[in-house]
Amino acid sequence: MTKYYYFYFCMVFSLFFSSCKKEAPIVNALIGQWELSISVDGMTGKATKAGAGSGNLLRIAKKSYERYEKGQLVESGSYSIVQENSILYHKKLDRIVFNDEYDMPRTFIKIESDQLTIWIDAFDAPSVVYKKVVQ
Repeated sequence: MTKYYYFYFCMVFSLFFSSCKKEAPIVNALIGQWELSISVDGMTGKATKAGAGSGNLLRIAKKSYERYEKGQLVESGSYSIVQENSILYHKKLDRIVFNDEYDMPRTFIKIESDQLTIWIDAFDAPSVVYKKVVQ
């Protein structure tokens, strides 16, 4: 009988530790410096390529970010990543929330290789694509 209690205890113990909330793996891939590559106008769909070395950067640390335009800091603060349902894609995706502003329009991110895409979750909203430059 004791070995059954031991087995039960081991199962509950392992289930408890395997179900602990872990940091989203996307955060590790997100950390670094990103240079603006393309911006897309949501209303017209027109894509505008940004020239390399234009100074339009996004620097992301583990819990903070800085955004630069033409080499000048224009925005900084904290961010968090949460899983939420997207209106556009009808599935859970990675939402980035800047400065704990959960009531702002929902912004989602996707990382593929060295490309970071950021878009607002609306049919006529803009999006941007960054290319990773420093790890």
